[in-house]
Amino acid sequence: TEVPIEVSLEELKLKEPDGKCLGELLKELEMKSILSELQKLFPGLSLGEEELQKSKKIPLEEIEKKTVTFDLFSQPEIALVYGETLAVATTEGFAEVSPKELFKLLPLKGKIYTFDLKSLFHRLGEDLKKYPFFDLSIGQYLLNPLLKGYSAHDVLQERLGVIGIKNVCDYSHYVVKIGREILSELKREGLEKLYREVELPLTYILFRMEKRGVLFDRKYLESFGRELDEKAEELKKEIFKIAGEEFNVNSTKQLAKVLFEKLGLKPIKKTKSGYPTDVETLTALALEGHKIAELLLEYRKLTKLSSTFVKGILKHMDESGRVHTTFIQTG
Repeated sequence: TEVPIEVSLEELKLKEPDGKCLGELLKELEMKSILSELQKLFPGLSLGEEELQKSKKIPLEEIEKKTVTFDLFSQPEIALVYGETLAVATTEGFAEVSPKELFKLLPLKGKIYTFDLKSLFHRLGEDLKKYPFFDLSIGQYLLNPLLKGYSAHDVLQERLGVIGIKNVCDYSHYVVKIGREILSELKREGLEKLYREVELPLTYILFRMEKRGVLFDRKYLESFGRELDEKAEELKKEIFKIAGEEFNVNSTKQLAKVLFEKLGLKPIKKTKSGYPTDVETLTALALEGHKIAELLLEYRKLTKLSSTFVKGILKHMDESGRVHTTFIQTG
């Protein structure tokens, strides 16, 4: 208690960090996932995004003026962003719209900048195909396929040099400018043809594949699942017979005790938590001629097929017997 301390208790208290400095550091180190934890500690923490001018709401009529084609040479440019609501934006601001209002606004030529066009197809339908959309997510992916994400939040944060953007609409007036930049960079890098002739058509194809789904025979799967479960039960009985007792086959601890203590099999290796019973270990024991290891491998294969594939597929089937997956185009 007599030791001299040159700092006070007040100085040691947890204080809100310098948001701008921290934001730059997290961006440089690509540690964006820690942001949610920091915001729990400091709910009001701002990481530099306050320096960006936020988008303002403008009347729908102002957007309409930008989308009207007056002659053969005019090329309207707008942005479409979405989350809980749909919003159409220009470089001046944004207006929230309903799907019905949206289709009246969309120009048939020019450019409509958006993110994740495939999800937009799911939300608004195939009629979008006739409009001149440019997908910033795909464009950003082609320019830099090593980024962790390509959502609207990811692209805006990467392009605007900030992290912590919560509402895309707040920065929607930047989307047209960013879209122009990405399109220009694609042309400069010789990637615009790849985007136009491969990636953009693929977006629609993947949407159709997701919407259609994969058809499965429910009755056959249910029958196959029962067959797998019955075979797995038979294998368990054989395993218990060799072991001389019943135990939880899926418990690593109980299985290791049976194999290496009761039956006296020679373990392949030992870890801090004990003797492993992974595939590598069981395969090595099976090759040494131990029947119980061979049965355990077969049991695991059957239960994996049943739980992960058969039951997994049945769980995700819709009423028509189809499973609808999601294809990630930017991965």
